[in-house]
Amino acid sequence: MTGRRLRVAITVGDPGGIGPEVAVKALRLGPLPGDALPVLIGGLGPCRRAGWVPSASWTIRPPGHLPADDPGPASCDGWAVEIDPDPDAPRPAAVDPSNGRSALRYIDYALRLVQDGAVDAIVTGPVSKEAIDRSGTPFTGHTEHLAAAAHVRHPVMLCVAGPLRVAFVTSHIALRKVPGTVTTARIVETAAIAAEGLRTGFGLESPRIAVCALNPHAGEGGKFGREDRDVVAPAIARLRERGIACDGPVPGDAVFRDASAGRWDAVVALYHDQGMIPIKAAWEAGPVNMTLGLPFIRTSPAHGTAFDRAGRDTADPRPTRRAIEIAAAAALRRRGLPQPTLF
Repeated sequence: MTGRRLRVAITVGDPGGIGPEVAVKALRLGPLPGDALPVLIGGLGPCRRAGWVPSASWTIRPPGHLPADDPGPASCDGWAVEIDPDPDAPRPAAVDPSNGRSALRYIDYALRLVQDGAVDAIVTGPVSKEAIDRSGTPFTGHTEHLAAAAHVRHPVMLCVAGPLRVAFVTSHIALRKVPGTVTTARIVETAAIAAEGLRTGFGLESPRIAVCALNPHAGEGGKFGREDRDVVAPAIARLRERGIACDGPVPGDAVFRDASAGRWDAVVALYHDQGMIPIKAAWEAGPVNMTLGLPFIRTSPAHGTAFDRAGRDTADPRPTRRAIEIAAAAALRRRGLPQPTLF
């Protein structure tokens, strides 16, 4: 739908967490890249309690079909879709199955919109995996849920914080399972998807990638384990054969510093905390998660619900704002339009 205004759907996440607050604050920070139209999705009661006042320039839409080709008024600041009207009382700022059910409805509605072409990208607010689980739906995380709905076998989580970009071979699994899950084929597939995502989403035609070692000092010649020699090194060779500029295994205690300095365009981390610690340490850059390998654009702030801070008006909107900007910029690139300088 290239003839209409770009649209970015933004789910508010768990209504008892900080998601509604950071969404409202992020949208106050000015127009979106490409003058994209924000489509706010959720129970709007928490958004109003966070200070969102729908002016005449906002359109409140029912949760029915949003026509893909409706251009909407050029002067409109945004659309809001109220999925389940909220009571006046605040939602519990804790793990709550009712909130989990609501958060999942918001996700699934945004998913339907992006699959129907009614929006160009989705930004998902933070949810409680436990709350959704308790509501009766097995739920590992946004990434896995969206991938299953889109019939994608291997989505890749790419986290971005300033110049640092990190893709993950494994994510939400126990640390003891990592060595058996990390295979040469899985590393190759992750790095290849990351390279394609860097080309299509970030405009890097020949991305340079580093793959983390699993063991300290890349195994020290086998002294600290043979995985880096027997599993990671063959993956590097295969990636180079495919024309992907790739180095590794690079010790995890040095790779992120060098990547931040510009030596590589992205790092492939082998497990969750290996990559998330440096990403979240770069908080001032507004860390963002982008899911690669899906047939649509999806980003999210790289933080959780922060129930202990909900309702205090202290939550930082920068990761959410950054997630919206990255989603809009990627959508502009897919349309063949100029991207703003964000990265």
